[in-house]
Amino acid sequence: MRCILKCSIAALVVLLTLSTPLRAQVLAGSGEVSANVGFNNLSSSVLKAYNATTSGLNKENVQFGFGGGYNLTKYIAIGGEYEYLPMFSPMAGYTGSMNSQAYGGAARFSLMSDGKFVPYVVAGGGGTHVSWTGANPTTANGNYFGVGGGVSIYLHHNFGIRGEYRWNHDSQTISELGNKSVTENVSSGAVAFFYQFGGKQSTKK
Repeated sequence: MRCILKCSIAALVVLLTLSTPLRAQVLAGSGEVSANVGFNNLSSSVLKAYNATTSGLNKENVQFGFGGGYNLTKYIAIGGEYEYLPMFSPMAGYTGSMNSQAYGGAARFSLMSDGKFVPYVVAGGGGTHVSWTGANPTTANGNYFGVGGGVSIYLHHNFGIRGEYRWNHDSQTISELGNKSVTENVSSGAVAFFYQFGGKQSTKK
């Protein structure tokens, strides 16, 4: 199922790219909203904190998110982001599953501003909330920081798709385990649809 979804996303990206305009712009002073879907792959330190076996670990999961931002210039944008990550499925000896939510801010630095392909690097950070559902529900709060990069592909002057890779380092303190601190390294890849509004269009031809 994951392979079908990945292949479908890749095919959609190729088809849409072939229909993109020859030129588009990152508009200074414009706003942006976006929604994304992707996959993440995490380490198993949370499992070790619970002394749980990794036999039931589903390390690769679908993730969903959305965000909003503002282009300070044609090269620098700031904004907020939210991600929901189903971290792993029920394991032997446990009757629940663990999910993570991340909410924070990010800065995106475009390496160019004109053209249908706009590569960029990104850095961000914020808070996390992890919840364990089941017979003995548990929650933990923490923080994250991360870096990554990607490319924005403009399908029109105002909207397009964006492929992004991100590496995040998460840290949580679990009160139910005597305030034990656990960390996670999460690698993720996502495809987002974005819409840009406002700003000033350049008259450059």
